[in-house]
Amino acid sequence: MIDWNAIDRAIAIHYAPVSDGTGRPAYSGLLLFKMLLVGIWHGDLSDESMEDG
Repeated sequence: MIDWNAIDRAIAIHYAPVSDGTGRPAYSGLLLFKMLLVGIWHGDLSDESMEDG
């Protein structure tokens, strides 16, 4: 139903993930986008609420 590959390509133009200071890999842009959508769809959840869910 949703072409996530096309969305991922569009995000990749603007988002370049890098590792943090401890060497852990960054979250993918597509994952962050999906988390944003879930937060919006479920009543504008905060970042903390998304992590707890």
